[in-house]
Amino acid sequence: MAVAPAARAEAPRARAKRQQIVDAARRLFLAHGFEGTSMDAITAAAGVSKRTLYKYYPSKEALLADTVYQMTLGSHDGPPIDPDRLTIRDAAELEELLTWLAGDIVAHHRDPEFLGLMRIIVGEAPRFPQIVEQYRAAVIERGYAFLTAIFERARAQGVVTTAEIDAAIRLFMGSLLIATYTHGLMTSGPARGLTRDEIEAQVHLLVSAIT
Repeated sequence: MAVAPAARAEAPRARAKRQQIVDAARRLFLAHGFEGTSMDAITAAAGVSKRTLYKYYPSKEALLADTVYQMTLGSHDGPPIDPDRLTIRDAAELEELLTWLAGDIVAHHRDPEFLGLMRIIVGEAPRFPQIVEQYRAAVIERGYAFLTAIFERARAQGVVTTAEIDAAIRLFMGSLLIATYTHGLMTSGPARGLTRDEIEAQVHLLVSAIT
């Protein structure tokens, strides 16, 4: 399996400035919630001007969504691989790739700060529905597009034999999100992610069904 790193979409200086803002926002959101955190407070905590803050983030909702993105999909300075340059020769290589991706997702989803931000999004969404729209665009839709590109690439190379790519993605992500919900969001103690054996078993069943 040949994997090419994805290109960075942002210059290092801009990336560092964005991370400076996101780090400050994450601390404040976790401490005070969405409503209790102002853009003025984020500006002061990040040590940037209002002009700089709004250059990167036009709204607090967009900033919260990108904070979650940077902790998950964006934690590799962009997607960890470029699906368009991915070579998958057989089912074993697809299984290896999906097992690695699943492990990466599980590691992010058991992070207490990630879970804290997700609780904020779910809890405050009824009063601030734009949070959900921003989160969907920043995280869910990007992640879905990334997985679609991988599965379609495997199908184009003759490894995946089903045309039901949407269903395959739902099976892949659904099995991971159930664990996040039951052992992360809905627990008062430390989150328990899936074990390596559990991840491998789930991925093996999926790959067996689609190849």
